[in-house]
Amino acid sequence: MNKKSLLIAAAVLVVASVPLFTSWIPMSPLTHPPSAIYPGNHAFLHETGAHHPYGWEAYFRQDRPGYLVRGLQNGGDSLTEGTYRYDFYFALRAGHLMSLLSGANDIVRLEVADTSTREVLLERTFQMADFKKAGKGLVRKTMTFSTSGRGAHLFEPRIYWQGLSGIFLQRVELVPLGEVPPSVLRQKAGDFERMMEGLFLEHGYVVARDLRGTPSDTGDAAIWTGLYAAAEAWRYKVTQDADALKNLEQSLWALHALCKAAPVPGTLVRYVDAEGKALEQPASKDTYTGFFYGVAQALPYVRNPALREALLIDVQNLANHFLDHDLSFVSPYGLAVDMNPYPSQGFVEEAVQNLCQNVSLRRDLIKTFQLARWYFWIHGQRPPPSFARFIKALKHPSSARFERELVPLLNDLRMALKKVQSNVHRSALRGSSAGLTDTPYIKLDLLLLRALRNLDADTGGRPFSSLDDLKVLPSQSLHALHFLKVAGQILPKPNRFESYYQANLYEGKALLRTAVEWHQIDEDALSAVLGQTEVDTRRTASSHLSYLALHDLILLEKDPIVRFKYQKLFEQQFVPMRLDGNAMIDAMHAAVGLSTKQLGLAWWSLGHYPMDRRGKGDLFWKENRKELTAAFGGEVNGQAREPLPPDLRPRDAFLWQRSAHSLRGDQEGWLYPPLDYLFAYWLANSAASRDAASEKS
Repeated sequence: MNKKSLLIAAAVLVVASVPLFTSWIPMSPLTHPPSAIYPGNHAFLHETGAHHPYGWEAYFRQDRPGYLVRGLQNGGDSLTEGTYRYDFYFALRAGHLMSLLSGANDIVRLEVADTSTREVLLERTFQMADFKKAGKGLVRKTMTFSTSGRGAHLFEPRIYWQGLSGIFLQRVELVPLGEVPPSVLRQKAGDFERMMEGLFLEHGYVVARDLRGTPSDTGDAAIWTGLYAAAEAWRYKVTQDADALKNLEQSLWALHALCKAAPVPGTLVRYVDAEGKALEQPASKDTYTGFFYGVAQALPYVRNPALREALLIDVQNLANHFLDHDLSFVSPYGLAVDMNPYPSQGFVEEAVQNLCQNVSLRRDLIKTFQLARWYFWIHGQRPPPSFARFIKALKHPSSARFERELVPLLNDLRMALKKVQSNVHRSALRGSSAGLTDTPYIKLDLLLLRALRNLDADTGGRPFSSLDDLKVLPSQSLHALHFLKVAGQILPKPNRFESYYQANLYEGKALLRTAVEWHQIDEDALSAVLGQTEVDTRRTASSHLSYLALHDLILLEKDPIVRFKYQKLFEQQFVPMRLDGNAMIDAMHAAVGLSTKQLGLAWWSLGHYPMDRRGKGDLFWKENRKELTAAFGGEVNGQAREPLPPDLRPRDAFLWQRSAHSLRGDQEGWLYPPLDYLFAYWLANSAASRDAASEKS
C-alpha cells in the first residue's frame, strides 16, 4: 500500500469514528415556534370572501375570484435580515368546479411581498390535489423567503383565490428560521476545501469513497471534476487564493487527460486511473457538460500557458468532432452522445431493439393504444388507422415492421392530437362561460395548441416525411448550443463553431427555436392534468445539466435578444423549483435570473448543509420515512410532499442534482465529497461580488 492509500485509509477511519449524525449546526428541527400569528378574520385586507368567526372564507360560484388576502392591515411588518417562513392554515369548503381534472383545479396562489419596494418576492399556486387527503382538518402550506439585503423593509403574505373551489383561511403564522453568520459559512468552506484535497481527489478527479476507502462513482468523475474546477475558479476570483489557482489548474489537467486517453480523437472518456487506463464505458451527456462547463468557467483564470494551449486544442478537437459527426460524439464502448433536436437513427434503432426484447413494454403500449382507440370511439370519432397496425406489430414484433410503421404512426399521432385538442377545447369553454380563468382544461387546451403550432411550424403543415422533421428535443438542443457557444467564444475568431451556432439558432437545425418551443412542455402538461405537486414528486432530479448549460449560455451570449431568451428558459425551469432549497439554482438565479433575487435562500440552505459526509443507507431511510413524511406534508409518489432541508436529505456527490423531496438514495458508510457545498458557496460569493460591483458602478 502506497503512502497516499495509507493517508486515505486513516482519514476514512477518523471520519468513521465520529458520531454518525454530527453536523456543523444541529439538524433542522421539524417544527419552529412562530413569532407572530395573524388571524384570518381581522389581521388582513380582503378583496373577496366573507368574515367567519374563526377566519375568512370564500365559496365557489358565490364569491368572485380575487385576493382572499390582499395584505396586512398595518401595511406590513418590519423584519430584520434573515430567513423566514409563512405558514398558511386552510380548509376546503363545499363546492368546486367538477371535471375529470378536478384534482388540478387551482385553489390559491400564495405570495410573499416586500411592500417597501412593491415587489412580490415569491409565489406558488396550490391545487385541489394538495388538499384532498386532509378531510375536515386544516392543511398547512408554507412559503420560505429571505430578507437578506432588505433589513427593516416591510413584508406581508398575500393569497389570491382563483374561484375554482370553496376555501377557508384560519390563520397565517410567521416563523423565523434564523440566519447563518457568514463566518460560519466561511469556516465550513475552509474545512471542506481541506477535506476535498485530503480525501476526495484521486489524481485530480473528484470521487466518492466506499467502505474500504477506494474510489467510487468514477463514471461521473468528469462532471464532478468540471464543477470543482468552476468552483475553484470562483474562489480564486473572489479571494485570489493561490491554493484555489493550484486546484483549478490540477482539475483542468485531469479534464485534459480525459481527451488524451480517448481512443477516438475529439471525444472524452469518463475517467482515467493512475496508470493512465481509461474507464471502458461510453461517455455521457454529463461527461461532456462537465468538461465544457469547467473549461468555460475556469479557463479565464489559468496562468499556466501549457495548460491553456492544451485545453484550447482539446476544445477545438472536441468541437470539430461534434460538427463532423452531425452533433454527436461517438464512442467505441457503446452508443454515441447525440445532441440533435430530433430522434436520431441510433435512438430509433435502440428503441426498436428494446421493443423487440421487452415483452412488458409491448404489453403496456398495446393497452395504451387500445385505450386511445376507445377514447375516440366514445367521442364518436374514428381512431387513426395506424393505431391498429401498430398494435399488430407489437403483438408480432420485428425490427423491419416497427421501422416501416414509425413515420405513418407519427403522422397519425399528430392528427389524433388535433382531435384531442378539439375535444379539450369544448370542455375548456365551460370554465370560460362561467367567468373562470386558468381551469385545468383551459391550461391543457393552450398547451395542445402550442404543441400543434410547433409541429406545424417545422413542416409548414405538411405531413412528416422523416424523423428530421420532428424537432421536439429541447434538452438536446440546449446542450448542442452550449457546446458550440463555448467553443465559438473561447477559440480564436472567426471560427466555424460560432458560425454554425449563429446559422442554426432558428433555421437549419433550429436549435434555439426547438429549445424555446418545447422547453418544459412535458411538465407543464402534467401539471395541467394532475397539479404541480404531482410534477414535483415525480421528478427524481433537478435538471442540473440544463441549468449548467443555460448559465454558460447567458454569461457568454453577447446578443441581448438571444441572451434574454436563454434567461426566459432559465426562469421557466427555475420557478417550479424555487422553494426546493436548492442552493445551486438560487445562486445561479442571483447571477443570471430575471425575477426577484433571493440569494439569502442559498446561504440558508448552505447553513444547513451537513459536515458529516457519510451516507446513511436504505435502513435509515426506511426507519425514518414515517416521521419525515409526517413533518413534510405526507408522501406523494414515494417522496415527501414538501422539500426537505439539506441536512435531512440523502447524501450525494452533488446534492443539488437530486430531488429535494427524495427519501432515499445514499449508500451506508460511503463518504461523499462536499463538492456541492463548495460549488454553490463560491458561486453565491461570485454572484454577490458581481452585484456589489454593479451597485458601486
